Amino acid sequence: MKIFYSLLSVVCILFLSTEIKAAHIVGGDVTYQCLGLDTLANGDENINLQLNFNMYRDSQSGGAQFDNPAQIGVYRYDATGYYYVTQRNAVISTQADVQLDTDNPCVIYPPNVGVQRAYYGFEIELPVLKGDDEGYAFVYQRCCRNGSITNLVSPADTGAAFSIEITSLAMSICNNSPRFRNFPPVVICSDVRLEFDHS
Repeated sequence: MKIFYSLLSVVCILFLSTEIKAAHIVGGDVTYQCLGLDTLANGDENINLQLNFNMYRDSQSGGAQFDNPAQIGVYRYDATGYYYVTQRNAVISTQADVQLDTDNPCVIYPPNVGVQRAYYGFEIELPVLKGDDEGYAFVYQRCCRNGSITNLVSPADTGAAFSIEITSLAMSICNNSPRFRNFPPVVICSDVRLEFDHS
């Protein structure tokens, strides 16, 4: 019986510590840039891509740190489904605090607000796919979300997936994915007009 209570205590401590350290994810984005196409001796082509992944965390929560490395899965897809190709262990290239927007004199930032950004970037070479319904997907998943989110039932228990797909057409013309120019404001005020450039 003593062993049972000891094990139960350890499980409870682990559960509580995981719960406390997990709630931190604010958001993220994934983009790609085509670095070029290589024609092989047999006439097939490979595409060289630069994958860019930004992860944002609540730097004031005392929660978990960024994954380093982040395990990013590469999947091939077609009309029948998704198929695992490989995994990349991407390391953090840069990590910094996101600057808070101080242009609005009406916004007073609470002392416990802060966002930190980690950037992961890596190059990958893959065969160019030719079918109309073929492509690649790059996927990263992580638990858990910031506990202050109000539009999720249980944000501290809810993970997030960040992904991007490149189609066969995008590969054939060496296309780049779209990128946002600006980071949205960290704090917004109720009943105050908000304009944000999503281009």
